[in-house]
Amino acid sequence: SATRISVPPARRSESDSHINPDQDPTTNLGASRVARAVGGMGIFWACATPRAHPVVEHIPHIGGDELSRLYGVAETLLHTTADAYEMSTQGRVVTKKLHETGYEVRGLPLAVERLSVDPPRVHWSGPEIILKGGDRHAPSVADDPRFTLLPEHLCTTLVHSGGRVTGAVVRDLASGTERTLVADTYVVAGGSVLTPQLLWASGIRPDALGRYLCEQTMATCQVALSDDLARRLDSGSAPIEPNLWIPVAEGRPWHAQLHRG
Repeated sequence: SATRISVPPARRSESDSHINPDQDPTTNLGASRVARAVGGMGIFWACATPRAHPVVEHIPHIGGDELSRLYGVAETLLHTTADAYEMSTQGRVVTKKLHETGYEVRGLPLAVERLSVDPPRVHWSGPEIILKGGDRHAPSVADDPRFTLLPEHLCTTLVHSGGRVTGAVVRDLASGTERTLVADTYVVAGGSVLTPQLLWASGIRPDALGRYLCEQTMATCQVALSDDLARRLDSGSAPIEPNLWIPVAEGRPWHAQLHRG
């Protein structure tokens, strides 16, 4: 589940009165949460997978051809498509109106597979799709005997020597038993808070640790359509919702999503 990262004293309830007792509530991000579940944020994400704008969002340390190739690999693994909602009457009506006002509107690239139109059914991509190479009918890497998943385990420490990690200490949350896992390569993928937390706890403390964290600014609103537009929308028993995208553009460095009709 998604749990709060920390609970400052000013917002404690009786059940969490033991958490962060000495923390200054004015320097706390009280609404911040992390995913503590198999799959991590891969089971909570919105599945929107647009590519970065080549100018506005230029990534300087990867060449354009290489970046395009890597995008292609990622889009295959995530089963990205931009036409899963193209049959939406709502989407067509809104797209036509926005085109008339000068906006470039496209189908939002989504990690999703359309299963049926009537009734409208889709399969959203999660970590299990990546393990199947982007094909939900394919064998999963998780079924390979060389693959081991340890649910309900907490990594508490990275053992390291001479600038190299040599082991990872994990605790079984059900039994409390700890053991050290040894591998050739270690990847820490705990997000912008849990990753630096683990590195700090392990005594790995580069200058940038826990600094320069950023997240996109997001604003949401609900738009009421005019009666004229509303009359053109799906009138069937199970209308398909729109999932539309106004991409980033030079002079307008943000993107917009229109969905959940």
